[in-house]
Amino acid sequence: VGENGTGQVKFQVQGLSLGIHQGSIRLVGDDGLAIDDTRYFTIRVRAPWQVLVLAPEAVPARFFTEAISPFSLRQTGQAQFNCTVVRQGEAGSEVLADQQLEDFAAICLIDRQPLAEADWQRLLQFASQGGGIGFMLGHNADVAGFGNPLAEQLLGGRLLRQWRPA
Repeated sequence: VGENGTGQVKFQVQGLSLGIHQGSIRLVGDDGLAIDDTRYFTIRVRAPWQVLVLAPEAVPARFFTEAISPFSLRQTGQAQFNCTVVRQGEAGSEVLADQQLEDFAAICLIDRQPLAEADWQRLLQFASQGGGIGFMLGHNADVAGFGNPLAEQLLGGRLLRQWRPA
């Protein structure tokens, strides 16, 4: 940076272990105002967020999981999300009973079939404790599948109509 000039610097910090790390950036030289020559920063390095992906057998979940957690980033340990895919069997059958939902930061339901009452209850409890839930609708989507009072409570309202283009 020349005299009386400005500049911008970008830097990356890599290879840090899990936890909190602190550092500083110091301007070397005299700029006439020594009080702002040092800036401090804190970085928290965390493990990838765990995401539970629920999809019926016939619905490909790979496109979604690759979008949020690409193979190349998983191989180098840089992925921000770690996806666990669980396949939904018959419509209305319980699928979340064997899952420890508190281990996950979010649950994504991809083109899901109708859920069992117990699964709606577990999803509602998961969301009320701060977990994220995403519904990605597809050809299995049906307004009747969301007519459950627990579903309405989770979604914040009642779905009245479904529109499909010709």
